[in-house]
Amino acid sequence: MLWMLQRVNLGEPNAEWEGKEFHDVDRFELAAWVPLIVLIVVIGFFPKIIFSSTTDVVTSLVDMAFNPDTTASIASQIGG
Repeated sequence: MLWMLQRVNLGEPNAEWEGKEFHDVDRFELAAWVPLIVLIVVIGFFPKIIFSSTTDVVTSLVDMAFNPDTTASIASQIGG
């Protein structure tokens, strides 16, 4: 597997590709990737942005899954 990756990524190009120019990224790809990278970095430094909005839902799901009284009352409410 590593041999294949080395040949694909670091090997010499075939004769059909010689003399052709390769671009790393064009502007459309940058327009798609830059917001994603910025969002990943921001969430990495400030995870509370996401966790503060999901804490209540996750807590209620865990409570519903592991508390039999809550599960029974919900089942009776939905007719189960």
